[in-house]
Parts: sequence; structure tokens; C-alpha cells
Amino acid sequence: MNESTSSKPDPPASGRELELLYALNAAAASLQRSAHSEAEVLRAFCEQIDGLDLSGNIGLLDQAGERLVVRAVAQSALLTKTLSHLEELLDLRAEGYSFAVAEVDVYRRVVESGESIFVLDSSVVVAQMLPKAARRYAARLLKPFNATPAIFAPLISEGQVQGTLTVSGAGLSVDDVPAIETFANHVAVTLRNARLLEAAQQHAAELETLHQVGLTLTSSLDLADVLNAILEGAFRFMPHAQDAHIFLYQDDELAFGAARWADGRSGEPFAEPRPDGLTYNIARTGEAVVIGNVREHPLYTDAFLDWKGAIVGLPLKIAERVVGVMNVAYAEPHDFSKAELRALRLLGAQAAIAIENARLYAVTRLQAITDGLTGLYNVRHFYAALEAEIQRSRRYDRPCSLIMLDLDDFKTYNDRYGHLAGDDLLLELAALMREQIRQVDTAARYGGEEFVVILPETDKPQATLLTERLWRTIRAHEFVVCETQEVGQITASLGIATYPQDAQDTQDLVNAADMALLQAKRGKDQVQVAVRPE
Repeated sequence: MNESTSSKPDPPASGRELELLYALNAAAASLQRSAHSEAEVLRAFCEQIDGLDLSGNIGLLDQAGERLVVRAVAQSALLTKTLSHLEELLDLRAEGYSFAVAEVDVYRRVVESGESIFVLDSSVVVAQMLPKAARRYAARLLKPFNATPAIFAPLISEGQVQGTLTVSGAGLSVDDVPAIETFANHVAVTLRNARLLEAAQQHAAELETLHQVGLTLTSSLDLADVLNAILEGAFRFMPHAQDAHIFLYQDDELAFGAARWADGRSGEPFAEPRPDGLTYNIARTGEAVVIGNVREHPLYTDAFLDWKGAIVGLPLKIAERVVGVMNVAYAEPHDFSKAELRALRLLGAQAAIAIENARLYAVTRLQAITDGLTGLYNVRHFYAALEAEIQRSRRYDRPCSLIMLDLDDFKTYNDRYGHLAGDDLLLELAALMREQIRQVDTAARYGGEEFVVILPETDKPQATLLTERLWRTIRAHEFVVCETQEVGQITASLGIATYPQDAQDTQDLVNAADMALLQAKRGKDQVQVAVRPE
């Protein structure tokens, strides 16, 4: 190959060379005025080269610096035509076609040295760019390039070669290298400025999205609402994801929090976390895991999944404490960009705080409505729940029953076994009540050793059956005294009242059940049903 390398050639002297220099300078000025994004720069380059009756392309290095990706091709008569033939043969694309720098000698030298190279016959270079499977077609494909000179110039930004600019045309000579280099420098600067502008715009958009997500997160202290808002934010940053999940982490255990899918569905998780899988690994180490292709990652070696996509898992942390894990998955392999991961980390920082606030609110709210010893609802919540149930019963003309329970001779039990044993008994009694009542029922500690149970949509016969079952369970149960391992037993008296049969409002129903309880206490260890006076 006839070629020469030039970093500081003599300035052009002929009229044609001056004309090319002026034309390229004008093209560069037009490029800088009209291009505000990388795509616009590449498109403007093609337009300017076409206008000069030249051919050319721009190749940008991949992240590893090992391959050149052809991002712009000017004038279809040459390289575009060749690659269009190749597209039919090998399913290639003119834009986006890439080749290894090391396999094409001229490009390797330009990238390594940062200097331009002039060649008399560009067909030799293009032949090396072809995939090996296509080289047998080289003679036919490369006819447009035969004996066509070309200049290969580096695109240098911040002292680093970012790619190459190639220009070819019948009239080019080695004396045109300075003009092409100057044009390449303009293109490199314009590309860099466009990328900086795009990065700034993207960053501003990220901040605005984070601001909007933050407003949503702080507008609610309901954990379910918070988790769904977090996943909606994840889809804003990764709109082509397949699904996103959050698992909450506490006491070395993961619990499902929320799931969202690309079509807007929410619900159950795609799969439960495996003990040695991705989600537990992130929760225990507190480190993010990014997997571009699950088929190639050891965490999924034994997963037995048909899924062949990609996933990023992010710990949601308060300081160094992990409160949850968020996973975002793709159906196909995916190269996660730095911008995507940065946005997801910023979202994760907000998410962790929102989750912790929602948890603290839930704990505080629960403490406000529950009894500190037994964990049952307290009397304040009992009255609110009973009022709501009476209103519902009145609206739908349905019955509602109330049980009042008082332990017999509880003072004697305390005197015999001690007050700590008495507290243990109350705690165990609360557990017995939870086991015996239905899911729709509401149990509360009314005060001391007295308890109440609200039975929605339950008439007096049904309430009597439920109450008698609870009464028998208590009298048969053996309460073990932890300190001495003695076995203590106790009985209870219970009263039942039903709305609207025994009362017309909340306080009337409480009074009616209390009267039935007082009657039961006269004989102890029995169930009494309220009887409305005639």
C-alpha cells in the first residue's frame, strides 16, 4: 500500500488545496452552528462531506477502546454501497457496523499514534475492515475503492483518541492532510461539546425526575404507596425494563415489598429470593450487582430459568444498614449505562429514607393503637373500631355482636405466682384469643384483666357459639410459670350483647355486654347473654 504519514506537512499551496481548506473550514463552522447533539453532529458531517463531493465516515471507539463503531457514512456511492451489499450477504448495517482496530493496520496506527495517514488506494484498507466471511467477495465489493486516495485522521478529545475521521476522493493528495486534520479537530470539538450538552441536559432531566419522585415519596407515609412510587421512578429512568421488584430486609430476612411490570401491572414477585441468589447476596454485602447477561453470570448458573435477560440489583441503605433491595430486570441482555446506574443509585438513596420513614410511621401508629403488654388493640382503638362497625351495621341492616371477658380471681393468681407471671398470663391469653377469633374479628384489652372482642355481621346464636369455644379454651389451658415451671390455671367470665337486638348505638352495646358480664361474674367461669329489659 502506498501511504505516507504526516503530522506537520507543508501548508497547501495550490488553488485547489486552498479551495478545499476554505470549504472544510466553512463546513466546520456550519457543523458547529447547527449541531447540538451527537446524532446531529454525525448527520451534519454527512451533509457537509456530501456537499464537497467527497466520501467519508466517522468511527467511534467502544468503551474498551478495542473496536471502531462506524457511526456516520457520507456519500452512498462508496462505503454505503459496499456495506449495503454486505447487508444482503451478512445482515450488516452501514451505521453501527464495527470492526476490531487491531485487525485493520491503518486504523490501528492512527489510534495508537494519534497521527493522520494518507493512502493512495483505500480498497486495501476497506478489505481489512470486511468480516472474514465476506472477504471472498472483496474483489467485487471493493471496485468503487480501487485507486481512490483516502486520509485517515484521529478524532482527539482531551488528549485522547476517541475515534477516527476518514475522507476519500479522487482528487485528494498528501498535501490535503492538514486541511482534513483541522476539520477532524473541529468535528472532535463539536462532538465533545454536543456530548457535554447532552450530558448536562440528561443530568438536568434526571434531577427533575428525582425531584418529582421525591415529592411523591414524601407525600405519603403509607409503605405500599411509597414502594409503588419508587418502582414508578425506576421505570422513568429505565423505560424499556421488563419488571422491577423491591424486597424489604430486616433481621437477616427478605420479605416481598412490591412488584411492577412494564405494562403497569403490580402484584406478586416474579420469584422468591434464593438463599444464595442475587437479592440475598446484595442484602448481605450491601453492594450493587450489575449483570448484563444472566446466562454468563455465576449467580444464575443453577437457577434453571428460561430467562436470558439482564438485571441490576441495588441495596437500599440508611448509612451502612440495608433496609431493602431493588431489582430492575430486562427481557434481553442489556448494557447498563453509567447514566442509568447513577440515576438508579440516586433514586435508591431517596427510596431507603422513604422506606425507613414509612416503617417508623407504621410502628408509631401501631404503638398508638395497641396495648403495650399484650399487643392487642387498646381501648381507644376499640371504641373507634366499634363505632365504625355499628355505623356499617346500621347502613346495611346487619347484626354486630360484642364479647366482654374478665379473668376470674386474677389477683389471687398474681399473689400466688407473682406479678411477672401475671403479665405472662395476659400475654399468653392474648395469643389464645388471636387463635380462637376469626380474621374479621377485632380483639382489644379493655383494661387490667378485662378484654373485648368485636364480632362483625354476627348474630346472637353465632356469637354464643364463638364465645363458648373461647371460654372452654381458656379454662382448659395450662399457663406455665416461667420462673418456677409451675402450671397455673385460670377461668374467665364472659358477657355477650348484639346490635340492634340489645342496643341502638355504640355505648348502649358496651353497656349491654358489661351488664351480661356482671351477671356472669356472680357465679364466675361462665358465659352470659344480654337480655334486653321489657
